[in-house]
Amino acid sequence: MDLVYVLGSGSRWGDNELRYSLRSVEKYLTGYDKIFLVGNKPDWVKNVTHIPKQDIPCKECSIKEKILAACYDHRLSEDFLFLNDDHIFLQKTETYEIKSYFYGTLSEWINRRSPKERYFKCLSNAKAELERFGLPTYHFDIHVPIVYNKTRFIQAMDTYNWNLTEGMVIKSLYGNTFFENPVEYLDCKINEGINLEQIEKRVKGRFCFSFGDKGLNMHLKYFLNKNFLDPSKYE
Repeated sequence: MDLVYVLGSGSRWGDNELRYSLRSVEKYLTGYDKIFLVGNKPDWVKNVTHIPKQDIPCKECSIKEKILAACYDHRLSEDFLFLNDDHIFLQKTETYEIKSYFYGTLSEWINRRSPKERYFKCLSNAKAELERFGLPTYHFDIHVPIVYNKTRFIQAMDTYNWNLTEGMVIKSLYGNTFFENPVEYLDCKINEGINLEQIEKRVKGRFCFSFGDKGLNMHLKYFLNKNFLDPSKYE
């Protein structure tokens, strides 16, 4: 099974998110072959298959188009693991052990957001499309890797109405279309400034976690460097 990352131009940390994600992949993930990077490619990245793809204004639409570019590439395995650049593995994980994870419903997550937010509209658009087809509306857009199938991904993205300014949440569209026995899993994204002890408590027992710009303080940088000090073959 190959791995796919998509990368834009918005990193505030010089794409070091990807650096540490790749280090964690090499340290803990098994059962994968090639790594595909779609979009931007930092100068330091090596030993990956790069598919250039420009960003477009709609963030979710841009992600969709980048994943589709990978799906249409004959070099990519039929099933592949999709990761964000801030996904960090924390324990030995086999690609085929990764389940179809969700947490709550789209309605629950919509209620946590302000109607003025772009992401509120992405959630709402996906919920409306899924309901149009009589499908479940679980929330699959949590911060863990997900296994996609090339053929099914193309089929799912072609099924729904993407003529929407804000786009839709992609994992939830795919997951509710194809996953029959999803597993509920507590989401974990560090997106607030916490200290080292709090970080270690937050991620204890998890196979991976994620982080955002608001959580990227000196304590999180220290945690990442302490656990993933050695460069990977991808840098």
